[in-house]
Amino acid sequence: MKLKGMEIYGYGKWENIKIKQLNDFHCFYGQNEAGKSTLMSFIHSMLFGFPSKKGNERNYKPKNSSQYGGKLIFTLPDGHEAMIERVKERTPDEVNVVLSSGRSGGSTLLEELLQGMDQPLYRAIFSFDLFDIQNVQSFSKEDLGHFLFSSAVVGTDGILKAEQYLQKQLDLRFKPSGTKPVLNSGLKELKKAYENLKKAEKTNNLYKERTEKKEELICNNELLEQEVEQLEGMLSSLRKWFTVEKVYLHYLSLLDEESQLDVDEFPIDGLKQLEAIQQSKEVLEDQRNELIMKRSTLDEKLMNAGLQKQILENRAEIEAVCELNTVRENQVQTKNEWQLEIKALEEELQHMSDKLHMQISDEEILSFDTSMFQKELISNVMKKKSRLSDRKVQLDEESETIRTELNGLENKINESRKKLLSREERANILKQITTFEQKESHHQRLTEINVNIQLLTEKHKQAITKDKRSQKIEYMKISSLLLLFIFIGIWGFFEASFLIQALAIGGICITFISSFFKQKAVYSDGIKDELDFLRQQKVVLEKQEPIAAKEQVDEWKQQIERDKEQEAEVAEYARRLDYVNSQYEKIIAAYEVWEGEMREVDSKIDLIAEPYRLNKSTMKNQLLDAFLLIEEMKGTIRKRKIKKAKLDDLSQSITNIEEKLSHYFSLVVIEPRSYADGVIQLKDIIDKERNKLANFEKNKEIRESIQSDITIIDEKIANREKHIQSLLEEAGVSSIIAFKEKGMAAKRKQAIKEELRTEKLKLNMTNLSQETLNKYVELRPTEEQIKEYQISIDTKKERITKQQEILHHLSYEIKQLEEGGIYAELLHKYKQLKAEWNELAKEWAVYATAKSLLSETVNTFKEEEFPKILKKAERYFSDLTLGQYKRIFYDSDKDHLLLEHKEGMFFEPRSLSQSTAEQLYISLRLSLAEIVFHRYQLPFIIDDGFVNFDHKRLEEVMRVLRGKEEQIIFFTCHKGMLQSFNGDELIDLSELQTATSF
Repeated sequence: MKLKGMEIYGYGKWENIKIKQLNDFHCFYGQNEAGKSTLMSFIHSMLFGFPSKKGNERNYKPKNSSQYGGKLIFTLPDGHEAMIERVKERTPDEVNVVLSSGRSGGSTLLEELLQGMDQPLYRAIFSFDLFDIQNVQSFSKEDLGHFLFSSAVVGTDGILKAEQYLQKQLDLRFKPSGTKPVLNSGLKELKKAYENLKKAEKTNNLYKERTEKKEELICNNELLEQEVEQLEGMLSSLRKWFTVEKVYLHYLSLLDEESQLDVDEFPIDGLKQLEAIQQSKEVLEDQRNELIMKRSTLDEKLMNAGLQKQILENRAEIEAVCELNTVRENQVQTKNEWQLEIKALEEELQHMSDKLHMQISDEEILSFDTSMFQKELISNVMKKKSRLSDRKVQLDEESETIRTELNGLENKINESRKKLLSREERANILKQITTFEQKESHHQRLTEINVNIQLLTEKHKQAITKDKRSQKIEYMKISSLLLLFIFIGIWGFFEASFLIQALAIGGICITFISSFFKQKAVYSDGIKDELDFLRQQKVVLEKQEPIAAKEQVDEWKQQIERDKEQEAEVAEYARRLDYVNSQYEKIIAAYEVWEGEMREVDSKIDLIAEPYRLNKSTMKNQLLDAFLLIEEMKGTIRKRKIKKAKLDDLSQSITNIEEKLSHYFSLVVIEPRSYADGVIQLKDIIDKERNKLANFEKNKEIRESIQSDITIIDEKIANREKHIQSLLEEAGVSSIIAFKEKGMAAKRKQAIKEELRTEKLKLNMTNLSQETLNKYVELRPTEEQIKEYQISIDTKKERITKQQEILHHLSYEIKQLEEGGIYAELLHKYKQLKAEWNELAKEWAVYATAKSLLSETVNTFKEEEFPKILKKAERYFSDLTLGQYKRIFYDSDKDHLLLEHKEGMFFEPRSLSQSTAEQLYISLRLSLAEIVFHRYQLPFIIDDGFVNFDHKRLEEVMRVLRGKEEQIIFFTCHKGMLQSFNGDELIDLSELQTATSF
């Protein structure tokens, strides 16, 4: 994702600022205190949240603005845009993310866009400033290599700091040969305490004996207390039995009585149900008799209704015809209006015909072609004619402008050529400059020869010393060999071995011969020859003429440069003249094209206008208006024709309605004065018959309702009889008397169940189980058993009391022993020291485990990703150092990097200059982002990162960064960096503040 723009509501010094169209390679320039750091912090805050009060970061809350925050606009890899807005109010800051695809959300969507990237990781990989780069110089020579390796792994010195911190914590706690670390000193103190404890233990046997006896008595007391507890439970249970013995016996008798009552099939509340059903049946029979009397009365009313069937049968048609009278009246009014409209259309047609100066029939007008295609054709032809007229005016203006420009360019060329040097003058000046440069070259060569003579003189002295040392070493070698062979010969002489003596003599001879023929290595001769050659060249160069005045030569060079600039100016004017001439020729050609197109348009207009019988003036200039008028006339003719057809239909409709009204007037035997009066009389007759019919229907409906109620009551009476029969069947009896007798027995059984429930509650209050109760019913315990349990409990409690007195006495003796000796104190001290040492050992183990895990993680990274990072960093580092270094190696023994120079030498990072070390750091950061974090595609933010680079290496690092796919955003206060950016890639913060602040 790439940053496209931003809007700042309020952040530090920036308020109400809008920045649009950020490029992939962009720079913010401003002097100190211009707001660069504020703008950089704003980008971080919008992505990852505002600085907290607890953190070390500066708070940029605005002083004048009511809003603290803003928004960023990003372009996503899929082409959509994302708006990230964050405003800090009283509540914690909340982020609002809106995508151009329509999706929106908060921190979850932002985390998805950033793919889990947090602010520390972003600062470590994609955002760095001058402090981060120059921080390289703050490390010692021993730590510099580790720092660069750590930067290649996570982008910062985090691994180095973590390793140093963990090792420091481990050293503070334990060292194999140390004495000050806490584990070393604690272990020594623990050993001493253990020795003292063993000494005290030997003189403390009595203490051990008393302690063992005390523990034995405690166990015996615990067993006796358990037995007492069991006996007391049995005693409590027996006493509860004597309180509920009568209740339980009564409970058993009720169970026996319940089992003898065999009324399981009797319905629940059967007697109440039977009584309620009989009462309901009597009420229903009374209601049925009353309804039968009402039905007889209604039958008499229906017989005497007196309805006229002929009027009622045609009522709907009569009412419909009455309603049609209103339609007839409206139609008569509409008929009059349409007649007026037809007259207006005919007048309008006559007016349009007068405009065209044409008198032709309607059929001929309707035959004209007014299709969309014909209209489009005429419109296009007239538009083209209008465009050609505009084009003619434009061509006239362009022709006049180009003629003026041609005259001006010809005058400028003539004036510039007058300022040029002649060929002879220029050749003479160039010859003098060449002579001067040759002499100056001789002078430079003489200076180089003097320097080389001094170096070779010093080197010749060193070579003479080296030759003497070599000759001395060679002499010592030959002497050693001769002594060795002489010793071997003497040994052979004493051993009387001719073979050994012959070998010794041969060795001596070979040594002499090799020393004689061996050429002496003289290092100084070659240097002396070169020195003599340089001295000869020096003599030759010193004989050259002295160098001319440099000021005169500089003036000649400036004159040549001015002449070259003048030539370039003439060439530029000539090129511009050629271009303008070509443009003039294009205009002439455009005139010819215009004339051809105009003739073609005129011929098309003649061809189109011919079928419409238009005169020439209308045809040439108002063809489209005439066409539109003809089209309107056709529409008006069609509209008049449609109106006339509708008028005929309307007249026929009025006639039909009047015939229907006359028919129904004769049907009801009335002779009205008008159609409206007849409709009123028809409606009165229909209303009277409708009222009669409504009363008839109402009585009929009531009669049907009463009959329905009688039927329902009959069904209810039948249901009550069926219900009574089902109760008898459910109880298993055939008569109502037998049902009632069986109901009384069921009622008694229900009373027994209630009494059993009450007795059960009393038994449950004792918490005695059913098994225990049954056991006591069989055993029939007596009061004597309670006395036996009580005696046994008292005896055991007495034993417990005696043993407790013995325990108190033993505890006192043990306390006296502990107070009289040092064993307890030593034991407590030893255990305390051991616990403290174990805690310290656990802390040491935690740090050791962390350091081990860190080492394993780093080793895994070294084997898998680190070689790829180094391979990529080599290319960056070679480019940034202009090819001075070509390889980067990792020294696993020393755990740092090695750099191979182009001459084949290897350097450690501590041997590099400040700027070269910074270039190595940047190469590692770029390669880390590309190899390990390539999936994030986030913009790089760099704040004055290259101030120590010379201009060549600055150009190279800019070239490398411009070639990356990620967006690069710079913040700088150095004008020298601005030449690396185009106009649309640069924002001056002072101008931004002036232009956009409110």
